[in-house]
Amino acid sequence: MQLADSTALKTHQTEKVQTSIILKATPLLLHLRRGGLAELAFRSPRCISICLREENFPKMPTSATSNHPCRPEDLIGRLNSAHTPYEAKLKALRDLKNQIIGNRTKKLAFLKLGAVPSVVSILSSAAAAQGGGGDNREFYESVLIQSAAVIGSFACGLDAGVKAVLDAGAFPLLLSLISHLNEKVADAGARSLKLIYQSKRAPKYEFLLEKNMEFLLSLLNSKNENKDASLESLAAMVKENPEVSAKFMGPENGRALNVVIELMKDKHPRTRLLACMCLISIRNTSTSYLQDSGIKNTLVSVLLELLDDPGPVGDEASFVLSSLITEKEDMQKIAFNANLIEKLCEHLNAGSCQAKRLQGIFLVLGDLCSKLECCRDRVLDLQGMYALSNVASGNELHKEAVMNQLLPQAGNDTEKTLVKFLQSTDSRLRTATLWALINLTFPGSPGTCRRVTELRNAGIITQLKNMVNDHCLDVKLRARMALGQLMIFGDSSS
Repeated sequence: MQLADSTALKTHQTEKVQTSIILKATPLLLHLRRGGLAELAFRSPRCISICLREENFPKMPTSATSNHPCRPEDLIGRLNSAHTPYEAKLKALRDLKNQIIGNRTKKLAFLKLGAVPSVVSILSSAAAAQGGGGDNREFYESVLIQSAAVIGSFACGLDAGVKAVLDAGAFPLLLSLISHLNEKVADAGARSLKLIYQSKRAPKYEFLLEKNMEFLLSLLNSKNENKDASLESLAAMVKENPEVSAKFMGPENGRALNVVIELMKDKHPRTRLLACMCLISIRNTSTSYLQDSGIKNTLVSVLLELLDDPGPVGDEASFVLSSLITEKEDMQKIAFNANLIEKLCEHLNAGSCQAKRLQGIFLVLGDLCSKLECCRDRVLDLQGMYALSNVASGNELHKEAVMNQLLPQAGNDTEKTLVKFLQSTDSRLRTATLWALINLTFPGSPGTCRRVTELRNAGIITQLKNMVNDHCLDVKLRARMALGQLMIFGDSSS
């Protein structure tokens, strides 16, 4: 009986947890729906399944003491004590990290207790210990990762934390981590350096030391496995930091600049992206840096190519591109001439972009349209026609709304939009317009016969017959498809 009662209690607790998670997820899903991301929210059961994964459930308390986090004084005592085994210190580091992440009050409380020097001391000891090799290498690497993560958390968004980290001597230790053979250790060091350099207290003088620059640049060698971590650290150091950029651009460091420029051609997409980030950060600190037309065109070309990457690199590429062209008319002209708008509209028309990628695409389109009239016209023609072609695939009300846009009523002096777009010199615009025609003349729709008559009267049949031999294969195929659907209702020209 006791066993049955215990099982029933656990079942009841689990059901309460699941109900709680669903209730918390519901506002998020509704928010996504209101934001126009209904496909993500309601067509993908993965949203709910992720929420209901077992590992996302709050763990049931196993004892009364587990409900109460370790007191800050006790935690610092465990970190400082010479009698605390390293295994216990590793656990204390994780506990400390979990308590301070995103919690400014906790960070300040632990700063007052001297947590940062304690963590830096552990980082230093672990770095020395693992350098000697032995069987405990993986354990010490875990200590390095956790120590670097804690230091980065203290530095994130808190100048007092940055000061404490620098005063404790963490900078050279973190800098040394990015050369570590373990990629996770190198990444942990790079992330912490990046967080430090987001503060105005960033240690410019440390980077200006010749030995530190030489060390960092030596890691950029194409044979080094940690060049991505090095590039990310370098990008953080030079961003909005004129002194560091000036040092980097000095005549004595021409080799270093050439190394970064060459990395834009690396075979790994993320390395190319980070190299672009470095060069853009340098360029943005002074109007006199990297003004060579060759570098400008290469930056745009590489980032355009990276937009097609299906993973995180593709998601980030548009944001990096925005940092290159925002408020810079010369770069916007180069991007426009490189057909950036068409590339972005193709991604939008694909309809499979995630939220972050969509945000980046719209950010770049906004940048392009901020200064140049030619960009605004192209976006309105392309982003507009792509939108109309999608709307034309909807119900009868949607199709009629599109017809009113493409074929203005008699007496309107405006040139017929449909004919103008079908005769465009831009093959992408011709293709998008043909897709709108195909959706408007789909045989299964009740109003198709009337729309076909209106389109014939507008001279569309003749225009389509001229397009079946178009030099663009996409246009040729879509023209034949549209013409075939129109012919189902007879050819008035015969």
